[in-house]
Amino acid sequence: MMIDALRISIASPKILGLFAAFLIAGFGVASAKAIPFSGTGGFTQATTVIDFENFAIGTQSVATADATIHAEFQGFPYPEFTPSDVHVRSQGFAQHTGIFEGQFYGFNAVDYVIEFNGLVQEFGVGIFDPNFAGNVLIAYDVFGNELERVTSGEDAEFQTGQIGGSFSTFVGFTRGFADIKSIRLLRAEGDVLGIDTVTFSAVTPATVGDDIPEPGTSVIFLGSLLGLSLIRRRLRA
Repeated sequence: MMIDALRISIASPKILGLFAAFLIAGFGVASAKAIPFSGTGGFTQATTVIDFENFAIGTQSVATADATIHAEFQGFPYPEFTPSDVHVRSQGFAQHTGIFEGQFYGFNAVDYVIEFNGLVQEFGVGIFDPNFAGNVLIAYDVFGNELERVTSGEDAEFQTGQIGGSFSTFVGFTRGFADIKSIRLLRAEGDVLGIDTVTFSAVTPATVGDDIPEPGTSVIFLGSLLGLSLIRRRLRA
């Protein structure tokens, strides 16, 4: 059937044009969005948790076999220039059991970056003391394309507390399949955040099919059809 369609497309430029228009129109169809959630009960799979308890106080860049975590100046994405006071800290008490307790990372006027050594389907993180609208948790794919975001002050899943209070929340995503390569937590102007209980599903390696982002494969196929059509026209001339 595919061969017959190919012959028809080569033989008829009009049909080829219609086919091209169909493919291009399909590019505008949005992929299924993630389901954001609030609270540690939003996971549907077994997870790994980085709670910073096994890292020395003062550790600036946290690394495990599955992920690395560091902080960046806002608008200046160079982790090697992270302020020396951004590191693993000890709180000494459980503010919110299972979300923010014991040792944690940061609590500074910086953004946070979690990069996985593969792809994950589900992710969540405990966030300490978000007070303002405009804090954003964003998931990215292996090519750096944004997959999903949750924003405080806009999305119910990203809650905030009163200024001067003691508040933590847990925010995350669950996707239809493993396509999250990295996470960024971008702070709102005036907010100072810390993170804890970095939680994620199994890390899976990127497959060969991930080498060409969609609609890349469709573009390649369409280009091949156009090339064959031009060759056929030249042979007829």
